[in-house]
Amino acid sequence: TEGKMVGRMTLSGSLTSLAIEGEAELEAARYGANLVGDAAITFGTTGFLSSDQVFQARIDADSIRILDRIFDSISVHVDYRGPQGGVDFFLVREKDENYRGRLVFDQEESLRTLHLDELALNFPDERWNLGGPTSLAWDPDGLTISDFRLIRPGVDGMRIRAEGYLPFQGEADFTLNVQGLDLSRIAHVLQVDERHEGFVDLNLQVTGDDSDPVMTATVAVTDFRYQDYALDGFLGAVEYVGRRATGDMEVWKDSLRVLTVSGGFPLDLTFGRTDNRFPDEAIDLDVVSDLLPLSLLLAPFDTYQEVEGTLSGQVVLGGTPERPAPTGRLTLDEVGGLLNGIGVRHRNLNATLDWFPNRQVEVDATVESDGIASVQGTITLSTVSNPEFDLDVKLDGFQAINRRDVTGVLSGDFRLEGSYTRPVISGDLFVDEGTIFVDELQ
Repeated sequence: TEGKMVGRMTLSGSLTSLAIEGEAELEAARYGANLVGDAAITFGTTGFLSSDQVFQARIDADSIRILDRIFDSISVHVDYRGPQGGVDFFLVREKDENYRGRLVFDQEESLRTLHLDELALNFPDERWNLGGPTSLAWDPDGLTISDFRLIRPGVDGMRIRAEGYLPFQGEADFTLNVQGLDLSRIAHVLQVDERHEGFVDLNLQVTGDDSDPVMTATVAVTDFRYQDYALDGFLGAVEYVGRRATGDMEVWKDSLRVLTVSGGFPLDLTFGRTDNRFPDEAIDLDVVSDLLPLSLLLAPFDTYQEVEGTLSGQVVLGGTPERPAPTGRLTLDEVGGLLNGIGVRHRNLNATLDWFPNRQVEVDATVESDGIASVQGTITLSTVSNPEFDLDVKLDGFQAINRRDVTGVLSGDFRLEGSYTRPVISGDLFVDEGTIFVDELQ
């Protein structure tokens, strides 16, 4: 923590009717990763600690970094009077971009209401704003959204509309419609580092009651991109009723349907608290992949980088969430990538994975890293988090590690048994070449 603060505060009145007013200025303030270049704060309150308290404050700040979000300036005005009040804010992201809004809140017994009277997001080339005032109200029985509309005017404009009731107890009646939502704008507003692009259309309808809701949804995402990975888009339609979600989803790339998922999955979306959102009931999913780029599946993970190759095949997933029982075959073709943690680039990974209802997967794989490695045997998914192994591994001049502090080329035959948490390795392993770098001792 560092920075400079000067200010004053005045107290007046009595203990039963205390009034406070003051002002402060901050300069080059830092708390952790949060920064404020300059800030001026004024505040005042009367009836402190009483039920009819009045509180007002204003904050004007420049050069702000809060929670890794950066703004040129922020102005916030708060006016609180008893059980009601309001907040006005104006955030300047940069010269031609700012966000403005006004919130008013009040409480009447157990009913709390938040009124959004104004919201405008001004970008250099477009504007998002409310279609009109809206409100969000909640009490012990549920949540009511009244005519929320966020729009981007113009041809092919964006529309978001939400309205209805989501119960903590009682009957639901809620609708959400999204048309032309630009994911790149959302990522920009949230100041997300990763590249996100695409346009989303979504329709969601919720009915039924809190203990047995009914939901239907359709979604279409076009021109999708995450970091360096791109898709033509994906389409999906899902219906949820009786603690079960059924539907289908398609993923498209380069005008080819590379992934299809269809069928049903047990899911508990009741509005109350529940110990398990995935009931141990029957799964019935059919997964078909046709030259699906493996890079898309591994995009959220940074273990492998610069991934190449495809995944193809069909698996029918049965069983239950606790004990899945897949059947089918998947093949990995010409897969390669950089395993960043050990500095090794794998090439020409080709594998077949045969899945059986007893939760066993027969593996037959080869991969190159200068030399070659082969793996044959079975993996048993007794539990998803702790599979059991029965694998024979053969290495022939295989570059197993290539880091700055250690390198190693291995050959030999060994057997991997046991489980993920308690593996057992036996066999012969030879270090063909190896180097360990030790910092010079002083």
